Amino acid sequence: MKKTKGGAKATARTPLIPAGLDPELLARVATTTLAEELNLDIRAFDPLLVLAGQMQEQKRWKEAFELYARLGLIDPTQLDVQIGLARCATELGEHDLAIKAAANVILLAPHDARGYLLSGKNCLLIGQYQEAREDLEDAMRLAGDEASLRRSALLLLSQLEVIVPVESSISTNS
Repeated sequence: MKKTKGGAKATARTPLIPAGLDPELLARVATTTLAEELNLDIRAFDPLLVLAGQMQEQKRWKEAFELYARLGLIDPTQLDVQIGLARCATELGEHDLAIKAAANVILLAPHDARGYLLSGKNCLLIGQYQEAREDLEDAMRLAGDEASLRRSALLLLSQLEVIVPVESSISTNS
């Protein structure tokens, strides 16, 4: 058994658990949201979600991001919170963070085009062209009759085509 800094112990078979913490408590915390743990009615936070949306409309990206982040700590399974985080992070130039929030959107709602659109846009912005193409094509496929989502995905795909034509992206990534 190896003793690590701070009194935590780890072996090849057991995870690193800080000394004095109950593994059952850690497991419960890891599988529940703060809202569930504190028995909070998540609908009580709806006015804050509306406020964050208004901040986005006013292009107050940093303030909206901070509010979405707080709401995400309470319940990270709220789809609108993750979408808001991704949108604000995109506008703030925090593309890696936006991709992580978009990945959460995809996990929470795999048939929702918005997660793929947000991921694709941010992958495009940081030069991950193959990933961008895949996500944007998924967004197009999942957008269905939602014209604004289809238009946004198509615009980003056309921008990507100017940067990396389909033929060259296939030949360089094989």
